[in-house]
Amino acid sequence: MAPSPHRSRAPRRNAASTEWATVDTPWGHVRIEGTSEGVTRIAMTEEPVTAPEGSREFLAHVERFTDGCATLDFTVPVVLRDCTPFQREVLEVLKEIPRGTVMSYQEVAERIGRPHAARAVGNAVAANPIPLVIPCHRVVRHDHRLGGFSFGSPAVKARLLAMEGAGVARS
Repeated sequence: MAPSPHRSRAPRRNAASTEWATVDTPWGHVRIEGTSEGVTRIAMTEEPVTAPEGSREFLAHVERFTDGCATLDFTVPVVLRDCTPFQREVLEVLKEIPRGTVMSYQEVAERIGRPHAARAVGNAVAANPIPLVIPCHRVVRHDHRLGGFSFGSPAVKARLLAMEGAGVARS
């Protein structure tokens, strides 16, 4: 089915109007929110998919997503509105993890120069507002088991990693 963008009824002050679309994926309905500046949030939802209407620019972003998670390019502009500087640091590292590979929470902590912050990295990964575009599914436990996944079940995480060709142990 086609995505359906909608204008929010209460846009933030001094911010671009937020639009959203719901799309069908192999894991259920996914809600993608964004402004003219870029994608602001991606989350699982119970909302049904409806017929398209609205913004061409936003639909272009949604169409890239609906091409399939495995082929999503990471040039989709993102807007990290409510992230702390630490979260932004972590998310920048996640964007650099190549398709088909994984990195542990500890390795991410070391990459940002905070080798004792693996738990804090885990919290930042769990709070990722734009999963799939910022590939938090590519972060695993130090023993290379899956760990949790805030964008659905660990089974969804396993499926995404398998789709990308990354082999990891199940939790």
